[in-house]
Amino acid sequence: MTGAAPLGWSDEIDCEGGQVLVANAADFAHWFGAAAPFARAGYDSVHAFGDGHACYLWSLLPGPVRVTVDASRSFLCLAQIEYADNDAGREAAHAYALAYQLADAAAGVTYRVTEGAVVIASASSSVSATSTAIEGLPLSAASPGALIDFSSGPNAAALWLQPGLYVSSLFYHEDDRWGVSWCRLQRISD
Repeated sequence: MTGAAPLGWSDEIDCEGGQVLVANAADFAHWFGAAAPFARAGYDSVHAFGDGHACYLWSLLPGPVRVTVDASRSFLCLAQIEYADNDAGREAAHAYALAYQLADAAAGVTYRVTEGAVVIASASSSVSATSTAIEGLPLSAASPGALIDFSSGPNAAALWLQPGLYVSSLFYHEDDRWGVSWCRLQRISD
């Protein structure tokens, strides 16, 4: 494990459990809050829906998910603190997830980011439950991410990633003070 890359943006979204999705903004515009359930937390897949749309899904437990993108916009880390003694433990768990290197894990599924603008949301969220016009958000390599409020709270974030092919890796680590599961999507090619 080595130091983490400089951060571009980080915030938390609420997740009701089940799955969190990452979708190109154009695909999320057709998402109405349904996905095939996984048997338990810790799995991922690419889910096709509608007429040629797709999203990346990661299964997890109910609770907040920290969404972090690096300054180069070439990796996305979704981290869920499963337990922590205090705020310092939460920060240590998140720092551990960010510092863990992709080379330390086996590659998972691949997902293509097509235009850069992506939405990260609880899979139970529906585009129809937000008043935010996602396509109107000023998302670029220089802009920070933005939280998107749904009827039940900030269930989503919109941000910009470098277009290209991303590979997933799933991890879990605990010590005596905290436990964290996380998913990292790392850009591997154009």
